[in-house]
Amino acid sequence: MKIILSRKGCDSSAGGCASPIFHDDRIASLPIPDEYGPSTYRDIASSLPDFPTVGDLFDALGRPLATRHAHLDPDLNAMSRPRARGWRPTFGQDEAAEGHLRNNGITIGDLFLFFGWFQDVTSHAGRLHRAPNGRDIYLIFGWLQVGRIVRLGEGETAPGWTHEHPHHFGNRSTNNTLYIASDQLTLPGISTSSPGAGAFDRLHERRVLTASGARLKSSWSVPAWFMDGGPSLTFHRDPQRWERKGEHAQLRIVGRGQEFILDTSRHPEAVSWANEIVRAV
Repeated sequence: MKIILSRKGCDSSAGGCASPIFHDDRIASLPIPDEYGPSTYRDIASSLPDFPTVGDLFDALGRPLATRHAHLDPDLNAMSRPRARGWRPTFGQDEAAEGHLRNNGITIGDLFLFFGWFQDVTSHAGRLHRAPNGRDIYLIFGWLQVGRIVRLGEGETAPGWTHEHPHHFGNRSTNNTLYIASDQLTLPGISTSSPGAGAFDRLHERRVLTASGARLKSSWSVPAWFMDGGPSLTFHRDPQRWERKGEHAQLRIVGRGQEFILDTSRHPEAVSWANEIVRAV
């Protein structure tokens, strides 16, 4: 099994802001804009009572995007939009990032852990502001284990309920692909009752990638076994990016790249690590 750390959601270049962390550690990952997306931000329901739609969140953050179209991908929450019968969480990828997934043999049973940029916010007079001295971190916000792969760019037919996914719209490459979630999370050697995909609604320390107290969110702290036998996380095989610190390793992540892949055949500890991330409450 391979684990893919997949960078998704708004950032400084797409959307222009971080996703919010509220005072009670609730979180909401904000999808990036997409002029071809089938839904506007105002069409996408939020899980937050004070902000019925993602458009309301952008209004509160002072970002004039509420009526813009969105790239709701990964699409993990059944309550985000009205759903056709049979809907399942789905993730789409194409172009160079999909090429990297294919070159590394990503297949059924492999596990995406989606992470993004998050900051603490405070609320005042109906507006959300970055909290002074608040966290500025990369955080895992969801997961998807691959249950089915549909090569849209090669003419494969996708289930009808996928037809409102953003990767059915716009100018897509010939390697345009959908990854559809498995029914249940299945991990080698571990009994699990978790679903095959989902989104977290709260921050948990196990899901924080940025090192505690780090000046830059790109400075990560991960288990030391990531370095065993030499660094093998794709895009991060340069030993100079790594520093072992006791039971942890500090990693300076690359500025570009979406899909960072770890092979559990080299790092079997990664299976229980991923399970702990999904199960943490």
